[in-house]
Amino acid sequence: MGLLGRKLIGLLAVAAVLSGSLMIEARAEGNFALSYEKPESGEAYVLLSVQEEYTVAAGDSLWKIAQRLWGDGRLYTELYEANREKIGTPELIYPGQILKVSRPQYLEKQSGPIGMKSEAVYQFDIPQGCIVGRINGKETGANFALFGTIDNYNIACLIREKETAMEGPWDFEDWKQAVLSYAEEEYGNTIQDLMFEQYLSEEGEIIWLYSYIHVTDLSEYGITNSFETQVCAGMKQSEHMQADFVGYGTRGGDITNRVRYVTASFEELLPAGAVCHVNDENMQIYPSTAWDAASFNAIAWTDHHFVATVMEITGCRKEHKNQSLLNKLS
Repeated sequence: MGLLGRKLIGLLAVAAVLSGSLMIEARAEGNFALSYEKPESGEAYVLLSVQEEYTVAAGDSLWKIAQRLWGDGRLYTELYEANREKIGTPELIYPGQILKVSRPQYLEKQSGPIGMKSEAVYQFDIPQGCIVGRINGKETGANFALFGTIDNYNIACLIREKETAMEGPWDFEDWKQAVLSYAEEEYGNTIQDLMFEQYLSEEGEIIWLYSYIHVTDLSEYGITNSFETQVCAGMKQSEHMQADFVGYGTRGGDITNRVRYVTASFEELLPAGAVCHVNDENMQIYPSTAWDAASFNAIAWTDHHFVATVMEITGCRKEHKNQSLLNKLS
């Protein structure tokens, strides 16, 4: 990695001056990866993965499959109900048949006082090894962000009132296609390796994520090189709210696991019958760019942020596809 790359990483990873926010002690981080095994500690967030496929093997029965996947053969009825269009009767399955299954996956809850609450309205967990601050760019930023002091990653946080309720696989496919089309049409090879994930919480709340590699072409600034950043955006909907988290760090890091963890931990705390008002004085990521997907446009925001950061480092300005927006923000 060249000097500019190292300088860019340093600038992107620096925690801004805190303004009335709680400083979290930086400690060794735990395990953020998904697992099919329950954590030995017994403390976990449970995500139910959807639209997985299971290939029937010789000697399989629905009872055996349910026992293998969920540890309880009596749940074969749920497996049957999810595949009624493929299975005539529960006894008639055959090797090679593809079944739809949902399987519990676990995220181990981090130990210690790492959660945060906002006036009993919502809460989410702050991973160990993070401090809390702001992203104070000249043209882009976030008024609440998590900074990984050990592995150099940032997660910008946005909490808002839910606008459209997502309902599962069909909405997910529409949302996924909207993100894909936008990335291809607006950014081309700048956005690479775009991948999607879908989960449900134990309460049936939607959790969607997409991750990608953002390629910043430094030749446009007189440097024959490019800089690659790993990005992950997560969105979770509760009864009244929607939480969006945008994380970025060096390629080959673990930003997707961390964003998934923070997104899954989001929990609405409003009592029954309460009115939700979190849009005006709340966590914001700015500016926002409209698109067809029902989530914050992390693709446009990270591109604006990285371009603005490189221009700040190099002292160069160039005509950008969103220069009119950047001019308004200057």
